[in-house]
Amino acid sequence: MAWRPSDDDERLLRDLASALGGVTAVQDRIAALGEGAFAWYGVDEELEFAGLVHDSLLDGELVVRGELHRTVMFACSSVTVQVERSAGLVVGQVVPAVEGDICVLLAGGECSWIRTDELGCFSLPAVPPEAFRLRWRSATADVITDWIRL
Repeated sequence: MAWRPSDDDERLLRDLASALGGVTAVQDRIAALGEGAFAWYGVDEELEFAGLVHDSLLDGELVVRGELHRTVMFACSSVTVQVERSAGLVVGQVVPAVEGDICVLLAGGECSWIRTDELGCFSLPAVPPEAFRLRWRSATADVITDWIRL
């Protein structure tokens, strides 16, 4: 006599298949997050690091005509990156002036690229909502700044 699964066994197998069906999507998302995090592993060792050398927050010069105004400056041996926040706008400049690309890397892992002009100037589309760092890339340098929250 051949063995035949009971209705309970078939129902159990259907329930297991249904429960395990969503596992692949979760595993793919977890794998993608892990790969994204690993892609940044060691990035600090490959890039020149620009540390914070000035923060107007420490100078007490926060309010200009009733508006929040903040200036931060990062420096390393090859460049200086200055960032200013005023009236909800964030602008900056890389010195010496060279065209390049800047990645605004948020603490959550999102990265958006913007271009510096021939004077090294750039503007962010919005004030980053969380801590961020800047990575500036040009033909002559690859620099990453300290983390900052404006």
